[in-house]
Amino acid sequence: GRHDTTADTITLYDLHLVPASHKEAVAAASSLLEVACGKNALERCHRFLLAGPLRTPLQALDHVRWRATDPAEARPELNHSTNAAVVVGRRALTRGTFLDR
Repeated sequence: GRHDTTADTITLYDLHLVPASHKEAVAAASSLLEVACGKNALERCHRFLLAGPLRTPLQALDHVRWRATDPAEARPELNHSTNAAVVVGRRALTRGTFLDR
C-alpha cells in the first residue's frame, strides 16, 4: 500500500488478490487506518494558521486534503518535520503520553 502523508490517505494495493477468507479482516483494517488518518490530521491541524477551529477528525481530513492540493500552499506537509524522535515498541510504552514539543 501507499500512505500519502500530505493528504493523510492510505491506498491499499491488490485488494482483488485478497482471499475471501481474509476480506473481512482487510476491510476492518482499512476502517482502522481511516480512523488513524483522521486522528493524525486533527493533530496536525493545530499547527495550521488557516485551519480554524477544527474539532473532528473528518473536518481535519477535509482540511488537510484541501491543503494538499492548494497550489498556493508552500508547505502542505507541515508538522511532519517536527519529529524529534521515533519510539519503536508496543503501544503500551507510550499510551497516554503527550509527545508534542
